[in-house]
Amino acid sequence: MSAIDDLQANAAQPFEQARAMPPSVYTDPAFLQAELSNIFSQDWFCVGRADALINEGDYLTLDLAGQPIVVLRDG
Repeated sequence: MSAIDDLQANAAQPFEQARAMPPSVYTDPAFLQAELSNIFSQDWFCVGRADALINEGDYLTLDLAGQPIVVLRDG
């Protein structure tokens, strides 16, 4: 059974029987590739809050799905 199958089976349970995601979703390279292709490359992603970049020139950096990201507060 793949990690995606594990997750789908887990999510199909009634709410009262809900559990955390199966461990395989954290370790399966195929699951990571599915997330990168179907989630991170398809939708927006919050990288921070505007109030964390108060002053002109403030910035933050991160790596998202193998891509370096820079967010910079300008004038």
